[in-house]
Amino acid sequence: MKYYVESGDIKTIIDCNGSFEACVKAFIREIHKCKDDLGELELANEFFVSEKGFLSTREPFSVEIPMEKIYDTEILLNHIGFMPP
Repeated sequence: MKYYVESGDIKTIIDCNGSFEACVKAFIREIHKCKDDLGELELANEFFVSEKGFLSTREPFSVEIPMEKIYDTEILLNHIGFMPP
């Protein structure tokens, strides 16, 4: 499935089997892009995931449950064992 993932500087489209996996994949892809300067990567407190498009471009901002998910960034980072610098 195709997921639209957003959190801070991350705004990308990911093909995955699930929405949480899409967040993990988007984060890992982003840290590989900026591995020399990880301190510059800004994350929001949440990861927003949708199958219908980027949530930030909607007027008004809305989330349709259960097709769209919001994941806590700290939980996601703990899940993958990432400790920020």
